[in-house]
Amino acid sequence: MTRLTPIEHELLFLIRENGGSVCPGNPEFLRNAKLRRTLRRLEHAGILRAEDTDDGPRFHLTERGRQEVENG
Repeated sequence: MTRLTPIEHELLFLIRENGGSVCPGNPEFLRNAKLRRTLRRLEHAGILRAEDTDDGPRFHLTERGRQEVENG
């Protein structure tokens, strides 16, 4: 398992609670540029995968990401 910061773990939990994916362009979910950078870091770690959409990238939990949320 990857060593996650408390903020990263909370972000993954929120993504799971949001149905397993999130679009950072959604102002109700993400308002902070730091969180967008965190999403990209988690993508590079293989915990999230990005899908290009008309509204910008949508991040989805990978199987590894689900395991990180469940096992902390």
